[in-house]
Amino acid sequence: MRHMKNETANTQAILKFYRVFYNEKRFGEGAMLLAENFINHHPGVAGQGRQGMIDDFGRHARDIFPDFHIEAKRMVAEGAFVWTHSLITGLPQGAGAVSVDIWRFENGAIAEHWDVAQGLKPDQNPASMF
Repeated sequence: MRHMKNETANTQAILKFYRVFYNEKRFGEGAMLLAENFINHHPGVAGQGRQGMIDDFGRHARDIFPDFHIEAKRMVAEGAFVWTHSLITGLPQGAGAVSVDIWRFENGAIAEHWDVAQGLKPDQNPASMF
């Protein structure tokens, strides 16, 4: 049995997380959407848990990609999971990237994250990924 109300709430939580945490760089506020014991399966992330996400991404945003921005182009929710297909800009290599992220919710909080990303080439057909 699907829980559309939860799926809608989870989708809205991811959009808020993208906006507040990643795009506005209000890490403390955005991280409140994460479970205290949040697990990030991204291989480049050193820290785990809510505070680990704040520390790790905060350092990257400050030192490596201060102009990082993510825009969800497509989203699908089913049960405790939300998938996003997103455009990332503001990366050091310049052209940006496309990512597909999977977010798992538990007790109304973002509990777990997986992703795959592919860099874009400057001369790439903009419609090729979206």
